[in-house]
Amino acid sequence: MSPSARLDVLSVCLPPDATYPFYVTAKRYRPADNANSELGASTTLLLMHSTSFHKEIYEPVLASLFARAARDALHIREAWAVECPNHGASATLNAALLLRPPHDDRAVSCERYAAAVERFLASAGPRVHTATDRLVCVGHSLGGCAALFLSARVRLASLVLVDPFLYPGGDTPGFEAMRARLVDGAHERRDVWADRAQAAASLAQRRKWDARVLALFVEHGLRTHPHGARAIAPYAGVTLACTREQEAVRRTSRTMYRDAEGAFKPIAQLDAVCRQMPVHIVFGDRSDVIPRQVQDKIIDPLVRTFASIEWIPDVGHLVPQEAPDAVASFIYKALVHNEKPQTRL
Repeated sequence: MSPSARLDVLSVCLPPDATYPFYVTAKRYRPADNANSELGASTTLLLMHSTSFHKEIYEPVLASLFARAARDALHIREAWAVECPNHGASATLNAALLLRPPHDDRAVSCERYAAAVERFLASAGPRVHTATDRLVCVGHSLGGCAALFLSARVRLASLVLVDPFLYPGGDTPGFEAMRARLVDGAHERRDVWADRAQAAASLAQRRKWDARVLALFVEHGLRTHPHGARAIAPYAGVTLACTREQEAVRRTSRTMYRDAEGAFKPIAQLDAVCRQMPVHIVFGDRSDVIPRQVQDKIIDPLVRTFASIEWIPDVGHLVPQEAPDAVASFIYKALVHNEKPQTRL
């Protein structure tokens, strides 16, 4: 495990308004010593998470990244993690609205997640430093696709994509089978436990997550069961914050895993941003979700050029969950590359 910095955290919650119907929650992270927060021009990170997780999932990544940045005098002012509105704490705030028309018939797609982040950046609340800073967006899976949608709306300096849930089209095989597996997996996933301790023990047996990530998921990826003691016995305690219905189970083309446009539409934007700014991409080398032939087509050098490409060994699609320190290392190298464009990773 890499050395870690203590994090100074500020929570922000924006209520719905005329431009966006959901509550939007975010957290600002700085090193606890605040060493870099008052610098002039520096980097601000914008973090977007994957399906079924939460904004706090990046905390182990940031603790490792800030420690290395402080050691090497890489100037990161702060990081903002913005939550998808049907995940984490946001899911509880938006629960009633998600059950009412028209939101009850469509999930918060990649594009709608991007709209939530755009709403947050345009808010009059605590300001994200974009005037003097380089705004670098990091997105994993769903968050990677959402980051591409966002890049068409917001001025970014760079993108870091972590095993994005993209389909490059053409004759690439395996995508529909992959999506079917995700839908089936969500349908079969256990979603209720007696309490958080039972949930932690159950998840630890079935997941290869970093222990810090598991603890954060138990704290932020679960919520009190809405039926309380009336829940199906003996599960009367906690359930998934992002419901199985939102994720994939509801039989409609608009659930998150059935959001076809979220995987296809960002490809054109990826082509554009690869010509406009440094775009870095990292994969887990264990192709347990996205087929390797899909990943290879995404990074085809005859189609698009990335600033850097890396494969993290012994890791699957859930790269930040399984190897947060390795993700921090990749982001660090990407930021160094952005400051010195002649440097190749």
